[in-house]
Amino acid sequence: LILPFCSCLLSIAECAILHFKKKEYDERILSDDNKVKIIKDGSLVEINASQLKRGDRLALEKGGILPADARVVVSNSLYANEEILFGKTISSYKSASALSADKLYPEEQNNMVWSGSYISEGYGEAIVVALDDACLINKIGRKKKATQKSALYNQKNNIGKIASIFFFILSVLLLIISGAATGSWLEALLVCASFLSFFV
Repeated sequence: LILPFCSCLLSIAECAILHFKKKEYDERILSDDNKVKIIKDGSLVEINASQLKRGDRLALEKGGILPADARVVVSNSLYANEEILFGKTISSYKSASALSADKLYPEEQNNMVWSGSYISEGYGEAIVVALDDACLINKIGRKKKATQKSALYNQKNNIGKIASIFFFILSVLLLIISGAATGSWLEALLVCASFLSFFV
Protein backbone atom coordinates (compact mmCIF):
# COMPACT_ATOMS: atom_id res chain seq x y z
CA LEU A 1 0.00 0.00 0.00
CA ILE A 2 2.86 2.37 0.87
CA LEU A 3 4.81 1.94 -2.40
CA PRO A 4 1.92 2.85 -4.76
CA PHE A 5 1.08 5.81 -2.50
CA CYS A 6 4.68 7.07 -2.72
CA SER A 7 4.63 6.61 -6.53
CA CYS A 8 1.43 8.65 -6.64
CA LEU A 9 3.06 11.47 -4.66
CA LEU A 10 6.11 11.39 -6.98
CA SER A 11 3.88 11.74 -10.06
CA ILE A 12 2.12 14.73 -8.50
CA ALA A 13 5.51 16.31 -7.75
CA GLU A 14 6.73 15.70 -11.35
CA CYS A 15 3.59 17.36 -12.77
CA ALA A 16 4.11 20.37 -10.50
CA ILE A 17 7.79 20.70 -11.48
CA LEU A 18 6.89 20.44 -15.19
CA HIS A 19 4.26 23.18 -14.78
CA PHE A 20 6.63 25.61 -13.04
CA LYS A 21 9.47 24.91 -15.52
CA LYS A 22 7.09 25.64 -18.39
CA LYS A 23 5.94 28.87 -16.71
CA GLU A 24 9.54 29.95 -16.10
CA TYR A 25 10.42 29.13 -19.73
CA ASP A 26 7.49 31.21 -21.07
CA GLU A 27 8.41 34.18 -18.88
CA ARG A 28 12.12 34.01 -19.82
CA ILE A 29 11.69 33.47 -23.57
CA LEU A 30 8.73 35.75 -24.28
CA SER A 31 9.50 38.58 -21.86
CA ASP A 32 10.16 42.05 -23.26
CA ASP A 33 13.70 41.77 -21.86
CA ASN A 34 14.50 38.93 -24.26
CA LYS A 35 15.61 40.50 -27.52
CA VAL A 36 16.14 38.67 -30.82
CA LYS A 37 17.78 39.78 -34.03
CA ILE A 38 16.05 39.38 -37.38
CA ILE A 39 17.15 40.22 -40.89
CA LYS A 40 14.67 42.59 -42.52
CA ASP A 41 15.20 44.19 -45.94
CA GLY A 42 18.85 43.18 -45.75
CA SER A 43 19.42 44.90 -42.39
CA LEU A 44 19.90 43.46 -38.91
CA VAL A 45 17.02 44.56 -36.65
CA GLU A 46 16.58 43.87 -32.93
CA ILE A 47 13.03 43.23 -31.69
CA ASN A 48 11.30 41.76 -28.63
CA ALA A 49 10.85 38.00 -28.79
CA SER A 50 7.09 38.50 -28.27
CA GLN A 51 6.94 40.42 -31.59
CA LEU A 52 8.37 37.56 -33.63
CA LYS A 53 6.20 36.21 -36.47
CA ARG A 54 6.26 33.13 -38.68
CA GLY A 55 8.40 33.75 -41.72
CA ASP A 56 10.80 36.11 -39.94
CA ARG A 57 14.46 35.46 -40.68
CA LEU A 58 16.35 34.97 -37.42
CA ALA A 59 20.03 35.84 -37.04
CA LEU A 60 21.59 33.04 -34.97
CA GLU A 61 24.55 34.13 -32.86
CA LYS A 62 26.55 32.45 -30.11
CA GLY A 63 24.74 32.62 -26.77
CA GLY A 64 21.36 33.43 -28.28
CA ILE A 65 18.32 31.57 -26.89
CA LEU A 66 15.82 30.44 -29.51
CA PRO A 67 12.28 31.78 -28.92
CA ALA A 68 10.81 29.80 -31.83
CA ASP A 69 11.26 26.71 -33.98
CA ALA A 70 13.05 27.66 -37.18
CA ARG A 71 14.45 26.13 -40.39
CA VAL A 72 18.17 26.80 -40.86
CA VAL A 73 18.98 28.45 -44.19
CA VAL A 74 22.53 29.66 -43.46
CA SER A 75 25.05 27.76 -41.35
CA ASN A 76 28.60 28.77 -40.53
CA SER A 77 29.99 26.20 -38.05
CA LEU A 78 26.61 26.42 -36.30
CA TYR A 79 25.99 24.37 -33.14
CA ALA A 80 22.99 24.43 -30.80
CA ASN A 81 22.65 23.07 -27.27
CA GLU A 82 19.33 21.19 -27.08
CA GLU A 83 19.64 19.71 -23.59
CA ILE A 84 16.36 21.27 -22.46
CA LEU A 85 14.50 19.30 -25.16
CA PHE A 86 16.35 16.02 -25.62
CA GLY A 87 18.63 15.75 -22.57
CA LYS A 88 21.83 15.73 -24.65
CA THR A 89 24.66 17.75 -23.10
CA ILE A 90 26.69 17.74 -26.33
CA SER A 91 25.74 20.48 -28.79
CA SER A 92 24.27 19.42 -32.15
CA TYR A 93 25.68 20.59 -35.49
CA LYS A 94 23.15 22.52 -37.58
CA SER A 95 23.16 22.48 -41.36
CA ALA A 96 21.25 24.39 -44.03
CA SER A 97 21.04 21.27 -46.21
CA ALA A 98 17.79 19.43 -46.90
CA LEU A 99 17.19 16.25 -44.92
CA SER A 100 18.24 13.02 -46.63
CA ALA A 101 15.36 10.99 -45.14
CA ASP A 102 11.70 11.50 -44.34
CA LYS A 103 10.04 11.24 -40.92
CA LEU A 104 13.19 11.69 -38.86
CA TYR A 105 12.88 12.22 -35.12
CA PRO A 106 13.15 15.91 -34.11
CA GLU A 107 16.57 15.35 -32.53
CA GLU A 108 17.79 14.00 -35.90
CA GLN A 109 16.58 17.01 -37.90
CA ASN A 110 19.86 18.91 -38.09
CA ASN A 111 18.43 21.61 -40.34
CA MET A 112 16.09 22.77 -37.55
CA VAL A 113 16.71 24.84 -34.44
CA TRP A 114 14.20 24.49 -31.62
CA SER A 115 12.67 26.95 -29.20
CA GLY A 116 14.33 26.77 -25.78
CA SER A 117 17.72 25.67 -27.14
CA TYR A 118 20.61 28.09 -27.48
CA ILE A 119 23.41 28.67 -29.96
CA SER A 120 26.68 27.40 -28.50
CA GLU A 121 28.97 28.02 -31.49
CA GLY A 122 29.02 29.67 -34.89
CA TYR A 123 26.61 31.84 -36.81
CA GLY A 124 23.54 31.12 -38.90
CA GLU A 125 20.19 32.28 -40.18
CA ALA A 126 16.85 30.52 -39.90
CA ILE A 127 13.24 31.06 -40.95
CA VAL A 128 10.66 30.92 -38.13
CA VAL A 129 8.18 28.09 -38.71
CA ALA A 130 6.49 27.71 -35.30
CA LEU A 131 5.77 29.92 -32.28
CA ASP A 132 4.30 29.56 -28.79
CA ASP A 133 2.15 26.41 -28.34
CA ALA A 134 3.08 25.10 -31.79
CA CYS A 135 6.75 24.81 -30.75
CA LEU A 136 8.24 21.38 -30.15
CA ILE A 137 9.16 22.16 -26.52
CA ASN A 138 5.50 22.85 -25.69
CA LYS A 139 4.35 19.70 -27.51
CA ILE A 140 6.85 17.65 -25.50
CA GLY A 141 5.60 19.31 -22.30
CA ARG A 142 1.96 18.51 -23.08
CA LYS A 143 2.81 14.92 -23.96
CA LYS A 144 4.74 14.42 -20.71
CA LYS A 145 1.93 15.98 -18.72
CA ALA A 146 -0.68 13.73 -20.36
CA THR A 147 1.48 10.65 -19.74
CA GLN A 148 1.96 11.61 -16.09
CA LYS A 149 -1.78 12.23 -15.65
CA SER A 150 -2.51 8.80 -17.09
CA ALA A 151 0.08 7.20 -14.80
CA LEU A 152 -1.35 9.09 -11.82
CA TYR A 153 -4.87 7.88 -12.66
CA ASN A 154 -3.65 4.27 -12.91
CA GLN A 155 -1.76 4.56 -9.63
CA LYS A 156 -4.86 5.92 -7.88
CA ASN A 157 -6.84 2.97 -9.21
CA ASN A 158 -4.15 0.56 -8.03
CA ILE A 159 -4.12 2.11 -4.55
CA GLY A 160 -7.92 1.78 -4.40
CA LYS A 161 -7.79 -1.88 -5.42
CA ILE A 162 -5.02 -2.68 -2.93
CA ALA A 163 -6.89 -0.88 -0.14
CA SER A 164 -10.10 -2.78 -0.95
CA ILE A 165 -8.31 -6.14 -0.86
CA PHE A 166 -6.53 -5.18 2.38
CA PHE A 167 -9.75 -4.24 4.18
CA PHE A 168 -11.57 -7.29 2.81
CA ILE A 169 -8.89 -9.64 4.20
CA LEU A 170 -8.83 -7.71 7.49
CA SER A 171 -12.62 -7.95 7.77
CA VAL A 172 -12.60 -11.71 7.16
CA LEU A 173 -9.89 -12.20 9.79
CA LEU A 174 -11.78 -10.01 12.26
CA LEU A 175 -14.98 -11.97 11.60
CA ILE A 176 -13.26 -15.31 12.20
CA ILE A 177 -11.45 -14.11 15.35
CA SER A 178 -14.57 -12.45 16.80
CA GLY A 179 -16.78 -15.42 15.96
CA ALA A 180 -14.34 -17.84 17.56
CA ALA A 181 -13.91 -15.64 20.66
CA THR A 182 -17.59 -14.88 21.32
CA GLY A 183 -19.18 -17.99 19.85
CA SER A 184 -21.75 -15.74 18.17
CA TRP A 185 -21.38 -15.13 14.44
CA LEU A 186 -24.09 -12.46 14.55
CA GLU A 187 -22.12 -10.52 17.14
CA ALA A 188 -18.98 -11.04 15.06
CA LEU A 189 -20.74 -9.54 12.03
CA LEU A 190 -21.76 -6.51 14.10
CA VAL A 191 -18.13 -6.05 15.21
CA CYS A 192 -16.98 -6.17 11.55
CA ALA A 193 -19.67 -3.69 10.54
CA SER A 194 -18.59 -1.30 13.29
CA PHE A 195 -14.95 -1.64 12.23
CA LEU A 196 -15.71 -0.94 8.55
CA SER A 197 -17.92 2.06 9.39
CA PHE A 198 -14.80 3.96 10.47
CA PHE A 199 -13.41 3.79 6.89
CA VAL A 200 -16.56 4.55 4.90
